[in-house]
Amino acid sequence: MALKTDACSLAVAVMLVQLLSPACDQDCLLSARASQSKGAKEADITAARTIFDEYKKRDLAGDASLVDLYATDARIESDIERKDTPTQKEHYDRAKYCAQITKTFADPALAKLSASTVYEAPNISRELLDKDMIKVEFLASHGDTAMKVHWLLRKEQDGKWLIAREHTVTYRKSLGLTVKGQ
Repeated sequence: MALKTDACSLAVAVMLVQLLSPACDQDCLLSARASQSKGAKEADITAARTIFDEYKKRDLAGDASLVDLYATDARIESDIERKDTPTQKEHYDRAKYCAQITKTFADPALAKLSASTVYEAPNISRELLDKDMIKVEFLASHGDTAMKVHWLLRKEQDGKWLIAREHTVTYRKSLGLTVKGQ
């Protein structure tokens, strides 16, 4: 019988273990809690992977609904590094980002460029983060241009995970540039 991994189910499971096994000690209870925690972490990592996969699918298809994967209060920061000039920095809220994405996908040349993006597998982590935050990092590239993407996903009150913060650093591989601080 599979147990759900919510807090209520955990409490019921712990009570059942105590009732059915009087020999169950504190280590046994800690093991039950760790098992629940691991299950929740795995489910959250799976949810983060699903967001990444859905983002990738929509981006490659030129589907501007990819902005629906962002929280309404999302902060998006974009840095463009160049060899001989200061880093160009842009900041967007969700509405401004939506307008930018819609404009990009409406331009046939930019949409074609976006459709040729190659995504590397994401690195997904909950280390050192709040229980309702997940860190996702990945590299996307096309031709000589690469973009390091950092997301903070936040679990909303309805249980849905959304992109709350995005920071991208775009650079030219041929110029020997790498993401600073990485």
